[in-house]
Amino acid sequence: MALSPLNSLNTSLSNSLSGLRAAQSGIETVSRNVGNANSEYYTRKIQGQLPNVVGGVGQGVQLPAVSREVDLYLQRDARDASSRTARLGAINEFLARLEKIYGQPGDAISLGGRMAELRSSFEDLTNHPDNTTSQTDVLNRAMALARTFSDTTNSIQAMRTQVEQEIANSVANVNTALDNIESLNTEIAKNRNAGISSADLEDQRDQQVANLAKEMGIQTFVRADGRLAVLTESSRFLLDQTATTASFTQKGTIVAADVYSTAPAAGFNATLNGITIPNPGGGAAIDITSSITRGRLADLFALRDTILPQAQAQIDDQAARLTLAFEGTGTGFAGTAITLLSDTAAAAGPPKAAFTNTAANTVGYAGRIITNPIFDTAGNLWRLRDGTNSTAVATESTFRGDQTQLRSVLTMFETAQTYTAANGLGTSHTVEAAANAFTGFQATQTASYRNAEDDQTTVTDALKEQLRDKSGVNVDEELSRMIQLQNSYSASARVMTTVTQMLDELLRIGR
Repeated sequence: MALSPLNSLNTSLSNSLSGLRAAQSGIETVSRNVGNANSEYYTRKIQGQLPNVVGGVGQGVQLPAVSREVDLYLQRDARDASSRTARLGAINEFLARLEKIYGQPGDAISLGGRMAELRSSFEDLTNHPDNTTSQTDVLNRAMALARTFSDTTNSIQAMRTQVEQEIANSVANVNTALDNIESLNTEIAKNRNAGISSADLEDQRDQQVANLAKEMGIQTFVRADGRLAVLTESSRFLLDQTATTASFTQKGTIVAADVYSTAPAAGFNATLNGITIPNPGGGAAIDITSSITRGRLADLFALRDTILPQAQAQIDDQAARLTLAFEGTGTGFAGTAITLLSDTAAAAGPPKAAFTNTAANTVGYAGRIITNPIFDTAGNLWRLRDGTNSTAVATESTFRGDQTQLRSVLTMFETAQTYTAANGLGTSHTVEAAANAFTGFQATQTASYRNAEDDQTTVTDALKEQLRDKSGVNVDEELSRMIQLQNSYSASARVMTTVTQMLDELLRIGR
């Protein structure tokens, strides 16, 4: 049916007004895009348009809720890559601090450096067996080595205790992120049901998901109502309709014997905890620790339960082997035992009882090692030359003419000892080489993790850049779009002006 001139003009006026509103809304959306172009989690917003047809006649356009442009698969890949980068970053943060404590191979403060000083002091004593200054130097060097063992142990265990605190902090971050995602889910579902844009809320939720992914590896999917479900890497729900609460019981102070295990080896105690979540079927809580392979938590557990305990086991083994070597039960020692080193936990002396060579007793020994108290007793320094249990001071002719005792010590320093294979340093080293192997192992491990982090950061940055290209704001494109919208606005405004003039003319003629 043909429209009357008046109806046609009213339709044209309605269409131009609709165009004005569409252009105005589009300009507002573009302006917001440009203003947030550098915001990390902001995604490009789109003001769509749909034809509005009434009774077969076009009545301008409808404006659906503002939406966003996101490549969900690329977003997931970028998030997972960030999670892996966070994992390596946590390890490097702590290893860099320990590297300063361990020193470099050959450094005077390193175990190898202290061992070299002790050997050198025995060489000097061999050349000056009756010199009190040389005897005192041996004792001082031995005490410095024992302190280095002990200080290194204290540093490792203090670091594990700090890691334990970081785990607790990380779990708190996980729970905060899950709670925030749950709240945003509710708002997003409400907005969608009301036909209101949820794009900005989805951006906020993305930020919370990213925060969560930095702490642990996750999986996600979106339900029909817009709610996001979050699962662990092993597909256990952390959040569906409601968020679960992850739990972690922190230990105040960690020592070498503390482990996270259901069946600890001899000398260890199962005193450390993992992360648990409620069992949806009731019953005991579910431990999800083993399923966390990405994010900061994965590295923190690796530090607490693998990397740092391995370093402790390495120096415990070295402290034990060195003690046994001086006691004459090692390799290459043929003289009367100089029980130079001892265990603070051994039976009282002087001299203290010999070191008990068992796997259980070796645990944490580097933190208990001391010089034998018998040498601290006035007038006993000669035992460093003649043997701890010698009954009398050797005559000058004896210690000058027969230096088997001190030469046996030097031979021991030059003879390979047998070390525990499981500790990763090899099974055959001189005591000095073993100490340098420890320092070298730690330096190599630190460099390896640092390189891995650099490589992963490159991958992560590339994926983030791709995501920005696909889902972020391109200012040049937005400004071009702005010009188009402004022209559209001007055109609609001109149509309105023309239609208004025509209506005025019709009204004038009708009078």
